[in-house]
Amino acid sequence: MSREFRHLVATLLLTLAGFQFIRLWIIEEGALPDWPLPLALAIVGLVLVAWPQREEAETGLVALDGSEALPPAVGDDLTLIKGIGPQRARSLAQAGCPRFSDLARLSESELARLLDDVGAVPPSAATLRAWIRQAQIAGDGDMAWLREYQATLNPAGEEID
Repeated sequence: MSREFRHLVATLLLTLAGFQFIRLWIIEEGALPDWPLPLALAIVGLVLVAWPQREEAETGLVALDGSEALPPAVGDDLTLIKGIGPQRARSLAQAGCPRFSDLARLSESELARLLDDVGAVPPSAATLRAWIRQAQIAGDGDMAWLREYQATLNPAGEEID
């Protein structure tokens, strides 16, 4: 139950309890057996207001394609690297490389092993080399140079000889 809803219900219960207290105390001068209902309403209302907000259950975000999505600010947008799509970016993040700097510090063999460890099929060594180079450029923040470098790559993300 959301905090706002709890507070709304508590307000309604406390208001109802207040009207019952006024009715019993001032108007009817009610006897002791008539007091449990307004007391119970007041107690439940106060408990709802004072109850701490519980942490929401951790749920995995789901992308439109049905796969698990990464939470937004986990790392860099690795899809800026030519040859890395959303699925590869998730695999890299699972492998412990959510940032350009993480990817840039790896060798081709380390990167291939990490991808293999998370069940992703590693691309060719030439593609891995180009990914690492692009990550180094993007990690430096030089997006203009990254676009120029990417123009020298084929659609698979490998350098054109």
